[in-house]
Amino acid sequence: MTNKTNRLLIIFSCSMIGISFLLDSSQSLYHGMKAIIFESSILITDYIEVGGIGAAILNASILSLIASILIQKSDAEMSGTGLGAVFLMFSFGLFGKDVYNIISILIGGYLFSRVKHISFGKVVHIVLLATSFAPIVTEISFFTTLPPIIAIPLANFTGILVGFFIVPVANHLYDTHKGFNLYNVGFAIGILGTLFVSIMKSYGHIPKSRVLVSSGNNLFFTIFLSALFLVMLIVATTRDKDAWKKYRKLIHETGYEDNDFYLKYGIYTVLINMAINGFVSLFYVLIVARGDLTGPSIGGILTVVGFSGKGKHFRNIIPIYIGVVLGGMTKSWTIDQPALLFAALFGTALAPISGYYGFFWGIVASFINSSVALNSGQLHAGLNLYNTGFSVGIVAAVLVPLLEAFNVKHK
Repeated sequence: MTNKTNRLLIIFSCSMIGISFLLDSSQSLYHGMKAIIFESSILITDYIEVGGIGAAILNASILSLIASILIQKSDAEMSGTGLGAVFLMFSFGLFGKDVYNIISILIGGYLFSRVKHISFGKVVHIVLLATSFAPIVTEISFFTTLPPIIAIPLANFTGILVGFFIVPVANHLYDTHKGFNLYNVGFAIGILGTLFVSIMKSYGHIPKSRVLVSSGNNLFFTIFLSALFLVMLIVATTRDKDAWKKYRKLIHETGYEDNDFYLKYGIYTVLINMAINGFVSLFYVLIVARGDLTGPSIGGILTVVGFSGKGKHFRNIIPIYIGVVLGGMTKSWTIDQPALLFAALFGTALAPISGYYGFFWGIVASFINSSVALNSGQLHAGLNLYNTGFSVGIVAAVLVPLLEAFNVKHK
């Protein structure tokens, strides 16, 4: 099953590369990619705005292709986490990750596996997810007062350290939220990011916050994403006659603990789950929130899609969306703002809470997280692309012990 899934992911990545060349000329793609690499990657930086649609898709496609090949060559077992890691590489290739700033982190993870005498395949999924801290490589390389001869080696040394440290840190912090945060690496990078950025600030460099997003592309990306999700449904339905039957079982899973839907139900059932979650999330952005389809919001939708193999289905993510909507009714912001689209889409990392403790507590957790997510980014200065994974870890680390202490029953 691993080889079959890897082939599908490689076909997806190569198809997206082909589409990027249909959208823009080679010259435009070159200049767009150059702009993406040398532009600040701090949250929120939309690569569609920086380099154009074609270059953003090309960058994202190359990253997902790199991830697919690394998983294949390292002989890693494909899993829900691996599927999510590949999709997150594509998702954040639309904002924050590029072909330059991820490399040193991957090298650091590989060095960790060599030092510990373990197969790189055992840690490759975590290391791929750790590229959420890639903006720090760009920041040190191009946006400090240091001369390039010092800044670029220092930036990449920092990236190597991140990749080297992430596995033990992430494994240790998992117990903090007891698995109720699907984005454990985002939580771990939030902790590491706070450490690294504090050191950076103590030497006088304070990263500049920004919100750079595109607009006016809703029609194109609605068609683009809808076509992608329809292809998933067609492939699943034609390749496995029992896929829908297994899907009806999948949506009764809590998303907590034994939550690897890929290993339990197979790729074709997961493709159905991915497509349906994609359509639900697209509906939320366009109809409920009335937001724009930008690099970050598309990345958020595809992150939900990617983790449809690891804990998410429409029944346990809808309460998360409702929690953010209720927040928009009572708090000092509106749900169409980019940061609040983040809180909703990436906040679906709380799905195990709504799945395990019930619909109501999923709404409560999301309602709280919609506030925490707006403030947690200050600790790492927007350099952790999985900021909501960080905030969700904080919320789960506080809420779950309280639910346990007061004997709130599993639904």
